[in-house]
Amino acid sequence: VHILCAGTEAYSKRIPELILNLPCDRLKYFLQGYFDGDGSDSKSDLRIHCDSVSVGLINDVEFALRKYGIFAKRKTYTKRPGPQVRAFYLRKIREIPLFTCHRLIIPSNFCARFSETIGFSLTRKQKILDTLLLTVDPLGMRIDHDSSFAYPEITKMEYCPPETSYCLNV
Repeated sequence: VHILCAGTEAYSKRIPELILNLPCDRLKYFLQGYFDGDGSDSKSDLRIHCDSVSVGLINDVEFALRKYGIFAKRKTYTKRPGPQVRAFYLRKIREIPLFTCHRLIIPSNFCARFSETIGFSLTRKQKILDTLLLTVDPLGMRIDHDSSFAYPEITKMEYCPPETSYCLNV
């Protein structure tokens, strides 16, 4: 963990630079493993998502997906822990916390590209995705995009006062 700089606890997890710099034909195996474990495809509508408490990890996964031309949306939500984690806190006689989670969602019109370029290595998950790709029409995103870029709507602009910065060359 320390050698790869992947983070030492859930909130600080990252994809190591060594992995992010792999060529796409190798990076896909890391992403397959990640989505096999922490990702899921919906059984009813066409989308793929993954969740983490680490915003850095979600940033890294999004960056890696963009290398394949896959755009993803984000959502942040708060939830109570599952039964095992709740039991841990109860055993320790500690208050059960709420967790802030970050979700990365690959929308329907990028699921085919995910399947073609990365896919799941778990047959069960890939079969669900293949079935949905054959039976569900992609709804598309409500964000303008082309093959290279996404153009999200600007909802707010704020003035930021200038800061003093220094650039030193040695």
